[in-house]
Amino acid sequence: MRPIRFAFLLSSVFLLLSSCATLFSHSGGKPTVEINSNPDGAEVYDEAGNFLGKTPLNIQIPKVSAYKITLKKEGYQPYIHTFQTGNKKGFVFLDAMLLCIPCIVDIPLHSFEQLLDPKLNSNLKKEATAFADTLFFSLLEPEFGLEKEEFIGTYRKEKMYFKLNDYVLGSRKTIQNMICQHSQSQHIRFRSCMQNNNASPLVDFMGSPIYALKPVVKKLYTDIKQIRGLDYGKGQMEVDWNVIDLRGGQLVIKSFTINCEFAGTLKVTRALVDSLFMESYGLLLGDEMAIKYLSTLSEPTKSLAKAKKFIIARPGLPVFDKTKDLVKHVSQAVVTVSHNEGFGSGFIISSDGFVITNYHVVKERKQVTVKLNSGVSLTAEVLQTDQQADLALLKLAGKDFAALVIGNSDSVELGEDVLAIGTPTSMQLGQTITKGIVSGKRKTNDIAYIQTDVSINEGNSGGPLINEKGEVIGIITMKIIGEGIEGLGFCIPVNKIFERFGISY
Repeated sequence: MRPIRFAFLLSSVFLLLSSCATLFSHSGGKPTVEINSNPDGAEVYDEAGNFLGKTPLNIQIPKVSAYKITLKKEGYQPYIHTFQTGNKKGFVFLDAMLLCIPCIVDIPLHSFEQLLDPKLNSNLKKEATAFADTLFFSLLEPEFGLEKEEFIGTYRKEKMYFKLNDYVLGSRKTIQNMICQHSQSQHIRFRSCMQNNNASPLVDFMGSPIYALKPVVKKLYTDIKQIRGLDYGKGQMEVDWNVIDLRGGQLVIKSFTINCEFAGTLKVTRALVDSLFMESYGLLLGDEMAIKYLSTLSEPTKSLAKAKKFIIARPGLPVFDKTKDLVKHVSQAVVTVSHNEGFGSGFIISSDGFVITNYHVVKERKQVTVKLNSGVSLTAEVLQTDQQADLALLKLAGKDFAALVIGNSDSVELGEDVLAIGTPTSMQLGQTITKGIVSGKRKTNDIAYIQTDVSINEGNSGGPLINEKGEVIGIITMKIIGEGIEGLGFCIPVNKIFERFGISY
C-alpha cells in the first residue's frame, strides 16, 4: 500500500504544479504614464537617447524596476525623472480551484502593482545662460509660516501636524546651506548665509550684499509611504521668497510666491522637504519677473546724471562755544518722517523745505508726514528716491525752515567727535541725541560708509550724523545687531546727496 500511496501523492503534486502554471501564467500589459511639463513642448527621451515625443505625452514603459526619461527644451535645464515600477519577486498564495488545495507560485509582483508615480508634472528651470548677469544676495534661514499643530500630511499612514523641530522637516540651517552651496553655479548666487537671530539688520561690510532673500513656507503637504523597505514621498509647497533690505532692519520690499511639488524615493525622511526647497529655488531661477526685479537691486551703483538739478541757499552756521548750544541749534532742523506703516528720521537742508531721509523709510510712497521739532506735522512730497544709495529727497511747502549745513564727508577723520539726532524706537522719543566718534570707513557694493559708535536704534534711520562744527557729514542708515556685537553703526556720506540728487549751493 505504501508504494501506491506514494505514487498517488507524487502524481497529485505534478498535477497541482501543472494546473498552477496554467492558471497563473501572466502576460500583463505595459504600464502607461502621463508626462507633462511647464512650459509645454519639451522633448522626451529615454535612457538610450531615443526620442519619445513632446509634452504633454502618454507612453507605455517597459516592466523594469526603474525607467529613466529626460525632458529637454531650448533655454531650459534638462529635467531627469525616474519612474519606479518595482520588479521584486515574491510568493503569492492562491487557491487551485479544482484541487481545493493551496498553491504557491513565484511571479513578478509588478504584474499586480500600479506605478508609484504614473503621472509626472515637471516645472522646467531656465538655463543660467539665459540671463546676462550673476546676481548676488545674502540668504536668510528659511522660515515655516505655518500654524502650530497645522495638518501637513501623512507619514507611513499616520497624520502629521506642524512642529518646528520635527524630523520630517529637517534643519533650517541645513536647508539654507544646501541652497547656498547649489547657488554657486547659478545666476542668483548667495555670498553670505546668515542666521535670522544674528541678522537684524546684518551686513558683512567686507563684501556681503545689502539685500537678502528669505524663503517663508506658507503651505505644505507631504505624503510619505514605506514601500519595499524604502520611503517614497510626494509633496507640495508654497513658498514666499521675500526680498529684504538689510539697511535699517529686515524690511520686506518685495515678495515672489513659488508653488512647487516633488515625488521620489527618499534616502532620509527629511529629504522630501529638502527637495521641495531646492525645487522652489530652481523655479525662482526661472521666474522672469523675479529676475527682472532682482536685477535692479544687484546692479552696480550708477550716477544719476539725468536727475533734476536743485540749487539751494546755504544756511547760516554760527560758531558754538558749548556742545549744548550746538545741539540746540541743529535740533531745530531734525524731523520725524512717518506714514501708516512706520517712521524714521530726517533733516531739513534748506530754508524752503528740502528734506533728506533714507529710501527705506519712505520706499515708493508719493507723500509722507513730517513732524517738525516744534511739534507741527506737515505733508511732504517725495521728489526723488535712490534705492541703491538708500536716499530720498522730500519737499515741504512753505519757507523760513530751520536748516542744517551740509559738510564735506570726504574730509572726515577717524576719531572725530560726532552726534546723532533722531527718533529711535518710538515716536515719543523724537529729538534723542547720542554722542560718539567716527570709528571707521567701510565700502561694500561700491558704496562707501562712515562707521560710528554712536547709539543707533530703529527709527534713527535717515537722521543726521553731525560733526563738532554743527555740519551734517552722514545720513544714518543701519546698524549691525548680533550676539556680542555693540557699537557698529553706519552712515551714508553726505556728499552722496550732491551726486545722487543734483543738489548744490
